[in-house]
Amino acid sequence: MSAITDKIVSVAKSYIGETELPNNSGWKDAAFQQKMVDCGWQKGQSWCAFTTELIWKEAYGKDSPVYPLLDRLFSASATATAANFIASKDFTTGKSPKEGALVLWRHGTGWQGHAGVVTKVIDGINFKSIEGNTNSAGGREGIEVAEKNRKVGEAFKPKGLNIICFVYPKEVQ
Repeated sequence: MSAITDKIVSVAKSYIGETELPNNSGWKDAAFQQKMVDCGWQKGQSWCAFTTELIWKEAYGKDSPVYPLLDRLFSASATATAANFIASKDFTTGKSPKEGALVLWRHGTGWQGHAGVVTKVIDGINFKSIEGNTNSAGGREGIEVAEKNRKVGEAFKPKGLNIICFVYPKEVQ
């Protein structure tokens, strides 16, 4: 892995277990809540995309030339975030999991989605990702940051999550 990939995975793992208060109203950990607010999260919003934004921003650091790009490309919506990164000339997207990459899903054919950060590629098909607003039991909606087992190449699910793309970390000098 590269230095930035190592950093992204390390930061992602540091947030496992962060738990929200009821109704997307905040978190038990005030420091985590402030970081999420600093990324743009507001009470009542889903927060999986904000978690991935926080992870990447913390990994890159405010002094990185990549940092200002992240403000422009991340959105409260996982599907809008995917569209922004796909349209960007600054990042590469693809269909294969790579450690440190964002993974962005769409729920069925709608506008809702989900987001995570790939922490381990097992065999090119199976991978682990750390996701916010999920649960360790496997649901899309949830109350915590958790690491989950995922896979690529599954049949389209009209009422489930379908991978839109992976966004690969940008190396910095």
